[in-house]
Amino acid sequence: MKRITGAQYNTEETLREKNNRRLAYRAAVEGIVLLENNGVLPLKKGDIALYGAGARHTVKGGTGSGEVNERYSATIYDGLKEKGFSILTDNCLRRYDMKLEEARKAYEKDVRENHTIIDVWGLVFTMPVADEVQEEDLADCDTAIYVVARQAGEGRDRRLEAGFNLAKEETESIKLLRKHYRKVILVINSGSSVNISDVDDYRPDAVIFFCQEGLEGGRALAALLTGEENFSGKLSDTWVYRYEDIPFGNEFSYMNGNLAREYYKEGIYVGYRYYDSFNVPVRYHFGYGLSYTDFEISAEAVTLQGKNVLVDVRVRNTGKVTGKEVVQVYVSAPAGKLDKEYQRLVAFGKTGNLKPGETETLRLCFDMEYCASYDRQENCFILEKGNYIVRTGSSSAGTAVAAVIRNEETIVVSRHGDLLKCEETFEELHSPQRKQEIPEGVKILKLDGSCFETKVYEYPGMKAADDDRVKEIIGKLTTEEKIKLVMGESRDDRGLSTRYIYTPGTVARTTEDLLDKGVINTNLADGPAGLRLLKESALDKNGEVKYLKGNFPVAAMELFLEASPLEETDTVYYQYPTAWPAATALAQSFNTDLIEEIGRITSREMVEFNVTFWLAPGMNIHKNPLCGRNFEYYSEDPVLSGKIASALLKGVRSVEGNYITIKHFACNNAEDNRSFTDSAVKQRALREIYLRGFEIAVKEGKATGLMTSYNKINGIYAPDNYDLAVRILRNEWGFDGVVMTDWTSTLEGQGSNVKAVKAGHIIMPGGSYYRDEIRKGLKEGSLSEEELDMTISYLLKAILHSNVASRYKAEDLI
Repeated sequence: MKRITGAQYNTEETLREKNNRRLAYRAAVEGIVLLENNGVLPLKKGDIALYGAGARHTVKGGTGSGEVNERYSATIYDGLKEKGFSILTDNCLRRYDMKLEEARKAYEKDVRENHTIIDVWGLVFTMPVADEVQEEDLADCDTAIYVVARQAGEGRDRRLEAGFNLAKEETESIKLLRKHYRKVILVINSGSSVNISDVDDYRPDAVIFFCQEGLEGGRALAALLTGEENFSGKLSDTWVYRYEDIPFGNEFSYMNGNLAREYYKEGIYVGYRYYDSFNVPVRYHFGYGLSYTDFEISAEAVTLQGKNVLVDVRVRNTGKVTGKEVVQVYVSAPAGKLDKEYQRLVAFGKTGNLKPGETETLRLCFDMEYCASYDRQENCFILEKGNYIVRTGSSSAGTAVAAVIRNEETIVVSRHGDLLKCEETFEELHSPQRKQEIPEGVKILKLDGSCFETKVYEYPGMKAADDDRVKEIIGKLTTEEKIKLVMGESRDDRGLSTRYIYTPGTVARTTEDLLDKGVINTNLADGPAGLRLLKESALDKNGEVKYLKGNFPVAAMELFLEASPLEETDTVYYQYPTAWPAATALAQSFNTDLIEEIGRITSREMVEFNVTFWLAPGMNIHKNPLCGRNFEYYSEDPVLSGKIASALLKGVRSVEGNYITIKHFACNNAEDNRSFTDSAVKQRALREIYLRGFEIAVKEGKATGLMTSYNKINGIYAPDNYDLAVRILRNEWGFDGVVMTDWTSTLEGQGSNVKAVKAGHIIMPGGSYYRDEIRKGLKEGSLSEEELDMTISYLLKAILHSNVASRYKAEDLI
């Protein structure tokens, strides 16, 4: 028996790490958003006062599956020091160091005494806020930077107080800093928006949304603060003035005490679609972000090529500093049978670095099908008769009309089955239609309805993967071997196996028991901020895993499991993956070329570490800023989410046989009680908002893997949902890859293992309970062997064509 691993046997920093740091730095630079600047930025190097929880304990990313165990990360403190700033407030920062350490000890004590390892995913350590700044903490300089930090993670939603809102200590600190310092800069280190209304009367001179920027975030911020780099990030979410402005925010998750059911009453009016349509003032609009320079955006031409719209937008740098600009294209659709949001994003692009006075023309394209709306009564997407107003701008606010596309008759784009029915009775929001003014002289283009051929979807159900070698192997498998293949390799039989292709810290692997049939094992790594692996680990002389102090798959596991001491006979492994900026930060770059490059680089890391499936990206919509997992997801907008995901997918596909797994399909928009909550959402909102990003990733990004969510959707658990995982995903969208359950989502009292397999799922993480359920289904006839064969055919095809299978042969490992 051979053991193959891509891990290192020493701690030397590799050339790959050094190169990847440069790309991580670039991603962080483009994902940080400048929200306010009254002229104090950029800063000159010199003495500064630095305060706040995130200064020396900068949050690089959220907890849970989104954790990445990189070699080290640069904090904001590190970045400023390296850039040449003298920080005069070390005593104050050390006081927070001690407070944080005490809070961690108290948290660990509580967890050990009151929880079990089963709770591990919901045990999110909440960073304490910094103590109120005192007079003696004030320094003799003119500039103060205050870093508000928020941590969140899988299994628990953020709380309103001292989570979304500022804490009293933070508000009072900023108030004191405002009185003492000539320049006050507020940096928000959080995976989602924070309400800063309490300091409006003590307004900071500059506000920066740092978000969570991975391993190079601290250095990127320092370079931006000094003007060495220019801000170009744009918000992927709307920021409200107060939580009460969020539609039905008082009913979200734990807020109304009902965790059993989440009613999606806002319908299609999510994020800017709501605020723009209902004329609700907001603090910062979707797509907003400042720069050290100014740009002039003008639409040069809008043309129709069949049903495709080409928008040529000229961008000119009218300021005095080199910089990049983001151009966004929106469409306002006519109201008719269906009410419509004021505008929706349909395309975007980012310029290169433009010097002062320099121009660049971007060609942005979209399909008019992006403008269609779902008619629930007829179960079809339609383009209603009327004017489709094309708008361009640098955010959702103040867009300028570029052209009008006139549709003279209602077009049925596609007809669908009556799927994902919502039996719940509740009222959705309906918008008072805003008057759409069309300026004189605007070009009017006539849409030719004959360019559309109505797609009529049929639903043949689940079919097997079309691959002759797959059919041949399945024909030689016993029923027990098929059961092993339809789920992850179990830890409950023989511990965490380290045989064959071994990657320390993978979240699962496919079965190792079919090597004699020519089927190699493949490994799965969590994401989406990078590959979540063990940074340091060891095997004893018998090949058993030893978890080392500070190196557990998930940090909270160390509170329940004892770390092992190293022996001379142990083999120590080292792996240092790249921690990229969180998904929200990546989306804020609005730079698909950059995201594609991150996908390419991560795919190379997958080869290095022998990872076949990367469980990323997260694609759920930011329905509410309190969702504990928003940092793992891109945006409140499905088109931005779908396009960014597609770029990442394209990058990962640059290495043939590496697979990306989009998740969590679908409506996983809250974390409290996620395994049992029922998302009650009507079909139009599902189609236009919550499924649209996934659809773009499947159709345009050519997704190769997908993971369903824990929750129910209209009364049916996601892994059981045949409408979702077969009729829509495979029959409508043409998905031809691997579908898997989220981990333990088919335990007793949750989804059904039999129904999940019938719906084409590989069961994760695998184990005796799951195998017993499949055996029972086969014996009772609720699952046929043909259905089992169809499901495993997709995984088997992926394994046979995987990157590891192209490099290692099964017969050589036995």
